[in-house]
Amino acid sequence: EALFYLQSRGIPKDAARTLLLYAFAEEVVSHIKIQPIREYLEGIIREKLAM
Repeated sequence: EALFYLQSRGIPKDAARTLLLYAFAEEVVSHIKIQPIREYLEGIIREKLAM
């Protein structure tokens, strides 16, 4: 549903998928209290999603 919504707003499917994956991953990572670990994981996520 969210993927369809983003596509209907003109965002290409691959970009929409990447945005959604990043948003879901960030929701989890944002709860990590130890900043260096959180930043490390955020970097890995960006790298894997090529952001």
